[in-house]
Amino acid sequence: MVALLKSGRINNRLLCKLATHKNFIKFLADIEVYVDGIAAMQIQNLNSIVDTVRHEVIE
Repeated sequence: MVALLKSGRINNRLLCKLATHKNFIKFLADIEVYVDGIAAMQIQNLNSIVDTVRHEVIE
């Protein structure tokens, strides 16, 4: 994160505005729920693929 901030590739002023907003913590919590949901879906998808491959190998 420090390297990203130093790189100049993002608007640090805008990031500071976001971080000091009264709803920033809620925003982070919402992002966490979203990301965790995507991760859970991907794990389920991978498990389904593994199950399918196992089933095909056994037959």
